[in-house]
Amino acid sequence: VRSVMSSWSLDASGSVDLDLANLPSSQQNLVFSWSCQYVDGDGSSPCSDSTGNAWVPGTGPVLQVAADSLPSTPDSSSYVFTVAARDAAGLKAASYASVTAQVVEAIT
Repeated sequence: VRSVMSSWSLDASGSVDLDLANLPSSQQNLVFSWSCQYVDGDGSSPCSDSTGNAWVPGTGPVLQVAADSLPSTPDSSSYVFTVAARDAAGLKAASYASVTAQVVEAIT
């Protein structure tokens, strides 16, 4: 649970390519891309920002979510953030990880 009034982040910088486990993650040349889906009882759709425009999460190992950039979610709804990590050369399939978050007006 995150507050709409606070900035927060998701961090995938600890990701490693197991085929290159002998190298530190900073030398593995992984490329990251993030996606966001709004999920409710009717299904899912791409995330929209507080003004109704498409919310594009971007690239890089750390996803920054600015305060007031995503609207709050009702109790039965959430955001699903997914990161894809792949080798920079694109020689192997990407690996994915997802996390679910609710965004509320205020945390009490």
